[in-house]
Amino acid sequence: MQGAVALVTGASGGIGRAVALDLAQAGADIALHYYKGGARAGKLASEIRALGRKAVRAAADLAAPALPDDFLTGIEQKLGPVTHLVYIAGIAHQDMAVYLAMDYWDEVLAVNLRGAVMICQAVLEPMIKARQGSIVLVGSEASHGSPGLAAYAASKAGLVGFARSLAAGWPIPLYLPCEPDWVADP
Repeated sequence: MQGAVALVTGASGGIGRAVALDLAQAGADIALHYYKGGARAGKLASEIRALGRKAVRAAADLAAPALPDDFLTGIEQKLGPVTHLVYIAGIAHQDMAVYLAMDYWDEVLAVNLRGAVMICQAVLEPMIKARQGSIVLVGSEASHGSPGLAAYAASKAGLVGFARSLAAGWPIPLYLPCEPDWVADP
């Protein structure tokens, strides 16, 4: 990973933090995406810099219709082009499907699925041109169906379909969603 630039979405959460630290320990510089966890992302950036790697924070609301104009350019100016993407960002609203408010449904699918598409679109073309890079999309065992998590399950199942379609059409390594169990988040 020496000389690589990894963008880790959801880096202010439990899994994202662990992945970002592992990638930094392996020699990558890290772009830490966060939305509401700016202080945690700042602390993590300091920890990564203490390992001798570069780290920048990159804020974006993945439920928004588009990424901020300076999201990727800000990362590239400070670290260079993104060579590895780990999409971990995700949210869940627990409720039975029959009672789930549509605004919750929309928000979960926006962050967990549409956000992944937006980020992949932003980083894929440079990776393909450079003929290097990788994408890891983190799914969930809930994608097989889970009581009280209809929107989350649907979003993660959609992520699997998106990953498979992406892998079939692009000449870079794409790792189908790994499916971690529930993780306590700080």
